[in-house]
Amino acid sequence: MTHRLDKFILVLADGARPDVMEELLVKGELPNISKHLVERGKFGKATSVFPTTTGPAYVPFLTGIFPGKANIPGIRWFNPKEYAKKGWNSEQFRSYVGIESFLLNSDLNPNFKTLFEIFPNSASVFNSVTRGVSSENELGGKIRFFYWLYAHWTHQWNFIDKMAGEHLVTIAKRDYKFSFVVFPGIDALTHVFHPNHLKVIKSYHELDNGIGKLAGELKKQGTYETTGILITADHGLTPTHTHFGIPEYFREREVRTLYHPLIFRRNPEVTIAVSGNAMANLYIKSEGKDWNQMAFYEELNELYIKDLLNYEAIELAISLSEKGEIVVSGKEGTGFLEQTGVSELSYKVVGKDPLELGNLPETMTFDESLELTFETKFPDSLVQLLQIFTSQRTGNLLLSASCGFDLREKWESVEHFSSHGALFREHILVPFVTSFKLNYDFIRTVDAFPMILELLGEKIPEGIDGRNLFKMPRKES
Repeated sequence: MTHRLDKFILVLADGARPDVMEELLVKGELPNISKHLVERGKFGKATSVFPTTTGPAYVPFLTGIFPGKANIPGIRWFNPKEYAKKGWNSEQFRSYVGIESFLLNSDLNPNFKTLFEIFPNSASVFNSVTRGVSSENELGGKIRFFYWLYAHWTHQWNFIDKMAGEHLVTIAKRDYKFSFVVFPGIDALTHVFHPNHLKVIKSYHELDNGIGKLAGELKKQGTYETTGILITADHGLTPTHTHFGIPEYFREREVRTLYHPLIFRRNPEVTIAVSGNAMANLYIKSEGKDWNQMAFYEELNELYIKDLLNYEAIELAISLSEKGEIVVSGKEGTGFLEQTGVSELSYKVVGKDPLELGNLPETMTFDESLELTFETKFPDSLVQLLQIFTSQRTGNLLLSASCGFDLREKWESVEHFSSHGALFREHILVPFVTSFKLNYDFIRTVDAFPMILELLGEKIPEGIDGRNLFKMPRKES
């Protein structure tokens, strides 16, 4: 029987890598996380989502659905059918970088409730997905935007992490049923340094300090044993040595291109929406057509895919065929992916498998696909590609960069020296550290939502993508 809890705190260490966290735990540098979570519960890993990007990758924790079903296929997106309409409207394109981040809540699929809506007495700290949070319970407040702006230009993220730790103490003192607390420093500082930089490691230490303060206050309040804690992340990052500007690629070919910040260019042939800098949604019209008629793989392959794959920066080019297959194009081979049932898929390869998944059965369930690919270069990649194409805002050509490269403009400021967003292992695997026992290793971040509902004794809604891990057969890798 599941051990019921009175309240739950989800701590999202944005950008935390499981290998870095595990190494610090072994060295004894995270004593509070070790004592109050690992020793009582479990240190595990989970697969995040595609794109592995802040914002879209928060959505699964809070709604139990993937970014595709949520209709948030990237931190930037374009809607061709809306753009095809006469005049301008606010549904044509979006960038959640900056002030438009406040539109993320209204852009979310309204058919699925957030944990904040299920538990009205909930707290949110430094989080952009806040649908259902009352103003008094949004502890970071709307001033979060100004904190972010200051820290972005000064790199002073540790003071924000300290504030997150103080908010954890406040949460422990109050009777919130559910709390979602973001520590942004690891992600932000890794972007300007690298995953093992001393300033980044300091952010892991600050996270640990926050957990220590939280545990101390929970004990003081007498709620230590009845409060569940999960520490996890939305993505990892890898060092970036080369910027490969996708807008520049098209400009050099004299292709009229729309992209942020040049979003009011009329009559573009291609629209580009980069996410996390290592992934991009591209929207490409069929030649001679309007935005209601998008190009398929057969046309895109001749126009751009073959040429893009000649560049070291591009590892995967993903598109839809005229038959409805997802086509995964690599440098030496092509994969053809289809959903064949409610939770079943088929994957066939011609040439060398671009996803390097090894010897797989041609047909698998979603769960089997996760287990069989968990230790590969592209964990859970088949399910993640299926989910992202369920959004009407997803591009008809997706690019996933090679490790060490990103797809941003070379002139962008502040320059990033690490990236995320891509489909490969170092971006998609995240820590999943619980203060309670969990006898299952093959986890997706979207599974956190039903897990929290189960622990708090709430009914799990139908139609979500997450699974109730407490009802799964015990299986550890």
